[in-house]
Amino acid sequence: MKKKLLILLVLLLILVAGVLGYAYFAGGTNPDGTKQNPLTNLFPFGKPSESTSGGNTVGSSTDTYPNVSSTSTASTSLFSNGGAKDFILISSTPVAGFHAILKTDDNTIVRYTDKATGNIFETDIKSLKKTRISDAQIPGLYDALWSESGKYLIVRYLADDGKTIKSYLVNLSTYTPGTPYQLSGKYLPDNIQDFSLYSDTDKALYLQKTSGGSSVSVVNFINGSTAPLFSSPFSEWLVQRTNDGTIALTTRASQGIPGYLYKLTPGSSNLEKILDGVPGLTTLVSPDFHYVLYSESTDQGDLTLNLYNVQQQTSVTLSAKTLPDKCVWANTAVFYCGVPKNLPLGTYPDDWYQGRADFDDTLMKFGVDSSSPLATYDLATPVNITNLNITGNYAYFIDKKTSSLWAKRVATSD
Repeated sequence: MKKKLLILLVLLLILVAGVLGYAYFAGGTNPDGTKQNPLTNLFPFGKPSESTSGGNTVGSSTDTYPNVSSTSTASTSLFSNGGAKDFILISSTPVAGFHAILKTDDNTIVRYTDKATGNIFETDIKSLKKTRISDAQIPGLYDALWSESGKYLIVRYLADDGKTIKSYLVNLSTYTPGTPYQLSGKYLPDNIQDFSLYSDTDKALYLQKTSGGSSVSVVNFINGSTAPLFSSPFSEWLVQRTNDGTIALTTRASQGIPGYLYKLTPGSSNLEKILDGVPGLTTLVSPDFHYVLYSESTDQGDLTLNLYNVQQQTSVTLSAKTLPDKCVWANTAVFYCGVPKNLPLGTYPDDWYQGRADFDDTLMKFGVDSSSPLATYDLATPVNITNLNITGNYAYFIDKKTSSLWAKRVATSD
């Protein structure tokens, strides 16, 4: 009996050693070149405890992450066109979110959050120098929303229970390059359904489900204060804010299901219906709410991209077949879209939201006066464009396939 027990113990030790050895040699590296914790990937949503590696508790209303000195590394990859920086791979490792801070038309600082580790970096597009701002560990991070100034962000991650969505407001306003920095911030309410960032100040709208339906509130990134704006007996909204404070409320979409778009004017509690009963409706309103870019998808699988003139109440079908989620307004009259070269048969927009749509995109520029693109930009590698942003002379986007971060030159001025 003792001999059998000894044999079992030896086999168990060998098994444990094998698992730990595999975890070590299969482990990756952090963006700064250091070795990742080999056990982290075994528990993708777990945390050692409710504290960070620096011992600061994460869970109160004014938490802090550990100190870290900023470090610089070389850029990752660059494709050139006649000597110009034409197509730039800013980060090959998965990115949760980014923000482009314009310095001049041809020089931008891009801040972004590493998805695997929660580290925050910034890259100078002109010099291609990359600097690490923080190495705070945020297990389960899947989204990061940056304020207009790039000094604040909301990181979103799953709690230990694997279903509660946590939203943590991070303050970077006192960050000084080259000096140790400690992230600090505040928790927002759990399970926020949707955000819409202000384009003119450091604030955001957010939507929560309530016992009576849903509520829309505003959060001030600078001081963390929140204030309610609107409540509705309906809970399945997506929210957008325009430059004048008008709120667009769109019903959540599914193929063939009638969708609705409403307009809420500041100071009013009355919803004005803009689009009515559009199958599979998804929307992107212009900054002044004079136009609505929207898609329509029927049960037969037909997908169209349309432009609605709010004042004239007229609609034009565009030549491109894509979703507004893959587009961005550059100003009140021009927008850009990631357009699949070949749109595969599918259930849209459901397949897009559920990660089943694998597109190979071209980048296109449109104006409100034409149904055809003003310009087309071929990309040097297959990408599925999401989180599209236009800042200065570049279009920035995340490849949905790999979560890598790219920049594509869309202007010819030097």
